[in-house]
Amino acid sequence: MSSLPLLLFAEDDEDDEDDAFLFRLALQKAGVLNPVGHVTDGEDAINYLSGAGSYADRTQHPLACVLELI
Repeated sequence: MSSLPLLLFAEDDEDDEDDAFLFRLALQKAGVLNPVGHVTDGEDAINYLSGAGSYADRTQHPLACVLELI
C-alpha cells in the first residue's frame, strides 16, 4: 500500500471506462504518484467515503484526500 493519500474518482456514467482510463493517464503524465480509487456512481462514492458496506475495511479502502466527480 502506498504512503501517499488516495485520490477517489467517481463517475456518473458507469458504462464509460474511458473516463477512468483517461483520468489515470492524465495523472500519470502529470507525475502524480498517488493511488487512485474508482467508483461508478454517487451512491458508491458516499459508501466509500463513509466506510459503509463493502468499503468498511480502511486497510483495503483508505479514506480519500481528493474526490474527482466526472
